[in-house]
Amino acid sequence: MEALDEALRNNQPLYIAYYLKEELSSLWSLKTRSEASRHLDNWLIKAENSGVKVFENTAKWLIRMKEHILNWFKWPLTSAKLEAFNGKIRRLLKNTCGLRDQEYMFLRIRDLVDAKF
Repeated sequence: MEALDEALRNNQPLYIAYYLKEELSSLWSLKTRSEASRHLDNWLIKAENSGVKVFENTAKWLIRMKEHILNWFKWPLTSAKLEAFNGKIRRLLKNTCGLRDQEYMFLRIRDLVDAKF
């Protein structure tokens, strides 16, 4: 146990960073916006007082983004599918070295929508 205590003392910033990272990631498992708001407020206080510069700066940024983050609890949507589809379009255009015929390009993009992976 003494060795563990010494390791924690020697790696205090790393321990704090890991703890804060895990606590912030637990935000997404909460069910309501009010729960998430309280959790985020508590996390922001801990991050600002952590003594770890990266988390202090992150906390300042998250304070500005708080309402945007909490909007996820009102509308749990991400842009992941849209970004993935944009990637498919980029790959299509790259693989075909560009498409000169606009109608054909739209047909190929439409085919991407119908394709099953």
